[in-house]
Amino acid sequence: MRHDLPMRPIADFVPSSRFSGPSRPSRSRRRPSRFGRTAGVVGPATLAAVLAFTAACSSDAVDSAGSGDVQETSANSEMGSIDGGSLSTAGPNAGSVGSGNSGSADGLGQGGAAQPDTTGEVEVVRELGHDSAAFTQGLEMRDGELYESTGDYGTSWVSARPLDSGPTDYRVKTDPLPGREFGEGMTITGNTLWQLTWKDGIAYKRDATTLEETGRAEYDGEGWGLCTMGDQLVMSDGSNKLTLRDPETFEPTGEINVALGAKGVDNLNELDCSDGRIYANVWMTDRIVRIDPSSGEVDAQWDLGELQQPRPSDPDAVLNGIAKVPGSDTFIVTGKLWPNMYEVRLK
Repeated sequence: MRHDLPMRPIADFVPSSRFSGPSRPSRSRRRPSRFGRTAGVVGPATLAAVLAFTAACSSDAVDSAGSGDVQETSANSEMGSIDGGSLSTAGPNAGSVGSGNSGSADGLGQGGAAQPDTTGEVEVVRELGHDSAAFTQGLEMRDGELYESTGDYGTSWVSARPLDSGPTDYRVKTDPLPGREFGEGMTITGNTLWQLTWKDGIAYKRDATTLEETGRAEYDGEGWGLCTMGDQLVMSDGSNKLTLRDPETFEPTGEINVALGAKGVDNLNELDCSDGRIYANVWMTDRIVRIDPSSGEVDAQWDLGELQQPRPSDPDAVLNGIAKVPGSDTFIVTGKLWPNMYEVRLK
């Protein structure tokens, strides 16, 4: 099966202006709101002044950058931060973690200024089966096998199977994490597989072949997506900040603040590091963005909304999961609880 999905204008990707108002939408019934911001009440006497001010300028909320804590290794080194192409020491994140006031969880280049047209085309090469019980949090390809990590309480596992096998013909699959832990993204570096947890602050270190646990590391904040970029790991936490980490100790070594034009791109989720770029699912959207790690700029994005139609009825069954097929120009993509995966070209 091969067909091209239609292009959509960049305006479709830009939600309304950001504000530090009500709590952002709940991530799902499984994942409650991460940020408990509450809106202040603006009285009628000041409404005109507020409207005049917001018409003249806009401001982004500030999110403090957290440092990690690794078992047996203290995270006491100074971290660097890539923001708009400059390197600075660790400090407050210049990007916002707020959501738009339209109720959308889309964090792509929010704001009134015109954004660069970075929209690409999606070519579907073929459709593959996928375990519809898998609440997909991470995908990665290695030696012809598809590795997948899943989430939800009591069903968070890691598995590996040949790409062209049946959707549940696993070569190896771990036992679920303890019921109180919610699994997240994963990546392979050398013969090590790292598996994140959402709010537990634990990264599981596993043998990449057997998936047996070989160690653990601790980190601050939330874990969402993870990928390997050269000699470092890249981790997302649901904001516009990506944290660089040491592949051996999981100690944080730097940050990348991601933006489209002048605006931060929030809700970065599952990651894939390929061809010198970082690909990221944007949570609760049908979008994948490509990030230049040297500057943090989004230089391309794709709309995959035509895939897996009709969607499963579960509201959590959103696009999530991207893995480059080694030696090719294609990616494997899927979603949480989807019965299908797709091999696609992102053009």
